Amino acid sequence: MSNPLIMKLEYGARLNDEDRAVLHDLTRKTRRVARRMDISPEGERPENVHLVVEGFACR
Repeated sequence: MSNPLIMKLEYGARLNDEDRAVLHDLTRKTRRVARRMDISPEGERPENVHLVVEGFACR
């Protein structure tokens, strides 16, 4: 299964197998967020980094 982040990074950088494995591990846990849902509510201290793999997000 292709990983969109790895594919994107490989456009500008050479990744070895170890790099790909680390990136794959970091992005293996995903979740879908419905439209107009807060990813990180205003005023809440974020505890994670959110990577939008598909779709759009705005502030």
